[in-house]
Order: sequence, then structure tokens, then C-alpha cells
Amino acid sequence: MPSKCRGQYDRVAVMLMEEGAPAPTMISDRARGCLKIVRVWEKCYSGGERSASQRAQRDAKALADQINSGEIHV
Repeated sequence: MPSKCRGQYDRVAVMLMEEGAPAPTMISDRARGCLKIVRVWEKCYSGGERSASQRAQRDAKALADQINSGEIHV
């Protein structure tokens, strides 16, 4: 975001990780244990319970649950 935009912005991602890999510290294909980045939500405003960041986190959790249950194949 431009420097004139105040507030905190987050990135949210669903990543396919190797079995037993540590939690990633960055959203990148080069992250240790990362096999694939499934989806990224960019520049989500982090402002409260109804903010874009919270909605993106809910959507990411739902997508991850679908992938883990086998409903969606990546």
C-alpha cells in the first residue's frame, strides 16, 4: 500500500506444506517445506472483527478444511 494509507495491512495465504515441516515464516515458494501456494489474499486491511483480514482468514480456513478433507484436489 502507498505510504499515505494509514493502518495495518495483512497477507493471508493457504499453502501446501510437506509432512512435518515447520510453520512458514513467509508467504513464498521458497519457504522451508512449501510445496505449493494454493491461494493468497493480498493487502487485507486489519481493523477488527468485520475487517477484510478477518474475512480472508475465514475464507482461508474454509479452503484449507476442504483441501484437508479431500473435497478439493490441488
